[in-house]
Amino acid sequence: MASSQTLKLGLVLLIVIGVAVSAMVVAMSVRAEPPTAPTIPTWPSFTMLYETNGITYSRGGSPAVTTREVHRLDYQSATQWIDTVVEVPTIETPVGSDSRVGYYTQLNGNSYTEYNAAGESTFSDTVEEDTTLLVGTMPPPFPIKESGITTTATTTSSKVCFQEECTENTAGVLYTKDSGSEFVFVDDARGIPLRVNDTFIVREITIDDTKEEIVR
Repeated sequence: MASSQTLKLGLVLLIVIGVAVSAMVVAMSVRAEPPTAPTIPTWPSFTMLYETNGITYSRGGSPAVTTREVHRLDYQSATQWIDTVVEVPTIETPVGSDSRVGYYTQLNGNSYTEYNAAGESTFSDTVEEDTTLLVGTMPPPFPIKESGITTTATTTSSKVCFQEECTENTAGVLYTKDSGSEFVFVDDARGIPLRVNDTFIVREITIDDTKEEIVR
């Protein structure tokens, strides 16, 4: 009987040890290969002319209308840029004409400013550290290759310049989400946007750097 109990106890110990070893191996495997987030690329400085939706208004009982605006973005870094409205339809109101031409938003270090040329008013605020401000409807820098998304080549209506080398109607990189939303990027590894559906469309961009190839 003692021999039988010893055998059973030995089998139990072997099972327990086996389970513990398996768990330890799994834990070691998890620790050895931790999940890593894609590295967000850094944009070079650039100048961009783009179209985007402006304000929505209604006159009298007429349906609401959303204007289209053209902006000029002078981008130096994530904490140094100015975005200015350069073209927009003039809106006739009961008190006169209204135009957003000259309106701008600016980030200078941790100082954020909005200027309304029509009313000649200025709003300023201090941005807290580790806060990223996006420009209008532009998506942030996107790690195209590291993200593992499926992209396709597409044609665009944009003019893209890498320093002095320019291409009209340049080829872009298209990513279509499951929802059907379309994002088109410059054919460059740093995820610079050219189009987001029909709300954001780049007319032209001059990038102050050479092209960074997407390793496929």
